[in-house]
Amino acid sequence: MKQVKAIIDYSKISIWVILFLISAKTMAQINMSSDNYDTGYSYYQKGEYKKALSFFLMAANKNDKNSEWMLGVMYEHGYGVAMDYFKAFEWYHKASEHGQLDALCSLGDMYARGLGIDQDYTKAYEYISKSAKQGNKEAQWRLGELYDGGYGVKQDYSKALEWHTKAAEQGCAYSQGVIGYYYLYGYGTTQDFNKAYEWSVKGATQEDALSQCNLGDLYYLGNGIPKDFAKAYEWYIKSAEQGYPYAQSNVGYMYYHGEGVKKDNVKALEWFTKAADQGNANAMNNIGWYYYDGDGSKKNYKEAEIWFNKAIEKDPTMPQAYSNLAILYAKRDKDYIKALQYSDLALERLSNVIPKEQATIYGERAKIYVWQGNLTNAKEILKECLALNPNYLSEDEELAKMIPGHPNDNEIDNNIPTTNNIQKNVFAIIIGNEKYKNEVVVPYADNDAKVFCKYVEKTLGVPNEQIKYIENATYNDIRIATNWLIQAMKVCRGKGKAIVYYAGHGIPNESDMSAFLLPVDGIGNDPGSAYALNELYEKLGSVEAQSVTIFLDACFSGSKREEGMLTSARGVAIKTKSATPKGNIIVFSAAQGDETAYPYKDMQHGMFTYYLLKKLQDSKGEVTLGELGDYLIDEVGRESFVKNGKMQTPTVIVAPSLQNTWKNLKLK
Repeated sequence: MKQVKAIIDYSKISIWVILFLISAKTMAQINMSSDNYDTGYSYYQKGEYKKALSFFLMAANKNDKNSEWMLGVMYEHGYGVAMDYFKAFEWYHKASEHGQLDALCSLGDMYARGLGIDQDYTKAYEYISKSAKQGNKEAQWRLGELYDGGYGVKQDYSKALEWHTKAAEQGCAYSQGVIGYYYLYGYGTTQDFNKAYEWSVKGATQEDALSQCNLGDLYYLGNGIPKDFAKAYEWYIKSAEQGYPYAQSNVGYMYYHGEGVKKDNVKALEWFTKAADQGNANAMNNIGWYYYDGDGSKKNYKEAEIWFNKAIEKDPTMPQAYSNLAILYAKRDKDYIKALQYSDLALERLSNVIPKEQATIYGERAKIYVWQGNLTNAKEILKECLALNPNYLSEDEELAKMIPGHPNDNEIDNNIPTTNNIQKNVFAIIIGNEKYKNEVVVPYADNDAKVFCKYVEKTLGVPNEQIKYIENATYNDIRIATNWLIQAMKVCRGKGKAIVYYAGHGIPNESDMSAFLLPVDGIGNDPGSAYALNELYEKLGSVEAQSVTIFLDACFSGSKREEGMLTSARGVAIKTKSATPKGNIIVFSAAQGDETAYPYKDMQHGMFTYYLLKKLQDSKGEVTLGELGDYLIDEVGRESFVKNGKMQTPTVIVAPSLQNTWKNLKLK
């Protein structure tokens, strides 16, 4: 074989050898810089900042972008080195040039806050958006904030929601809270309480203060979930203890009004002050009302005026402080012209608050008209108030007494007898189901339950913490409340009395003619989504109690309160069978068989509930159950025929064990 000599081009191979050697050296440097970064970051996490600094510097000198960013962090916050925004900016800039996304975001943040450089929101938007578009979570939520506030870009809540959603999907707790807030109040999207709850729960599980405050709002207002002041307080206090000023103000409000927690004016002022010290305008307004009202301290109109004005100075868009100043000028100075001018300023800002607050502002204007002697205008403005909150006058008893002949003017709601005898062994469940998800509303059911609750507390003497009051109860709410009542009776060891009140839809089971309570999330033609009366009687009849008295302002024929049938019913009234209660149960039902339980429109109540309340009022709660039964059958039957031209016959069904004694029993 012929040998062939290899011809080698040394000039080329020398270049490749050199490149290889350089590459190897570079990789070694990268590995070394990476090791230095890891070591530095380990010291950083331990709080040993000076050691961390030295390792970050070694790595940064070899262009390690993560170390460059961390050096910016340490100079910005003064960790292990004197705080120096200029050096922080320099290191962030170096890291960003090497493609470090957190550094890009940090640069934008420094421009947004004007740290070490002139504040420039346009530059902030430029850097933050560049980082966010490459998937950086921190930049995404900050970009959402820029769109939210209109900083460096046109304000756009939809865009803000879009970017917060990107961050939230990467686990950003704050963005989850923001999304919850947007859905709760309809910013950048359609209001959706279910989504507000879902996102807020996600954030709250990560201890996000905004998310916790959102959940407090949902429970306090009863939006999408049953109103529950105790749970609202539970979430507000978690948020407040993290320093969130809005929650601190709300905790103060709940202490001031004794909602979900025992009334304590000293604690109320403490929490208001904590929030006000952080610049919260709502808290400043609440402090003003604290001094105006004089509850918990001597009235101090001058101090109230100072705080109301502080609130306006802090947030000129907030209508409540203008309205409160209007009330102050009317009551203290009797300067009704000035008062109405401030009331006008409040009305101009109504869109900034929820309908309940809007109703309050209209209600306060009505008071000014009454003090001025203009009852005609007072009644007119009251219509606006009641359109926003039909139950307003049951909440503001002062105004209810000031305007005779108002739409809700009835002695039943406004003149509730009180007792000093506390009933330690009486417990109550009170449910008002007015607003259904799948069915028509039940007129006045909320007011029925709310006013009955007042009678149970004030007239019968049942402490507030022994009453489970639920507006718009779901299936689980009814189940949980029933179990709570059973446990309460067990604690009383045979000495307890239970009261159950329900106003809302009832439905029949066409297959066996049994009756069901319809939760607000139930469907009228689906008994599987409803709570069976037989189950209620079975559970409460099994407990040892002196008596269990049940009031049902509902019809179980498939009819609705204002005649006609439920949306999902067949259109034919069903005559249900009366279930026999067990144990020591007495059941008062608004109507029998296939009859309808009608409203009493003049009095803003169900017909049955109105006369139940009237008898409690007339007897100051001392009526026997026998007297109550006779009264309801006579009065409801007569008034229904007169007002509606239809029969409505209340019934009383008694467990066999009480057949000979029930008529002499009382509710307390």
